[in-house]
This record gives sequence, structure tokens and C-alpha cells, in this order.
Amino acid sequence: MKTSARGPACVGVTEVRPVTSRLYGIRVQRHLISKLKKVPELHHPNPKSDLFCVEVGSMENSPEGALMRFGKIVAKAGLGLYFGIETSGQDAMK
Repeated sequence: MKTSARGPACVGVTEVRPVTSRLYGIRVQRHLISKLKKVPELHHPNPKSDLFCVEVGSMENSPEGALMRFGKIVAKAGLGLYFGIETSGQDAMK
């Protein structure tokens, strides 16, 4: 991921970048695009792109906050294992 020198904080994510003041673009690995296309909380402006957009609130307005929001969204959609996010049961994200 290009926003952190520590390495990728989320498996499958290659880049996190600001698009607007409250919208961040999350670039994912190409083989994960088809899995994320139907997630309702992720915006996918270009169907052929590997960039998905997520809207963040004022308290989480940072690349790390956007990545955390993205992680919650994919875990809620049941795709957490593709991104290295473990959930402890069905009530983990409630």
C-alpha cells in the first residue's frame, strides 16, 4: 500500500488515496474485483477499474480510517477472509 511505510495493513489492498475531502479510493488486487462489485456500501465508479471508493465520517477522515471503514464493510459482507480480516462469529460487526 502506498500510504504507509509499514507495509499493507490489509491483505489484498494495494493503495489508499484521497479522492475528495470525505471520499477515499481503495485499490485492490485484480482477482478481488468481482467479489467486491456487489457490495452495496462500496462505490465502483468504473466497472473495469480496481479502485473502490468508500465515504468516511469526520472522525475517521484519514487513510487509516478509510481502511478501517473498508475492513468493516467487507467483513459485514462476508468477504473478510479475502482481506485478512478475522471475525469471531456472526455478531462480530454488530
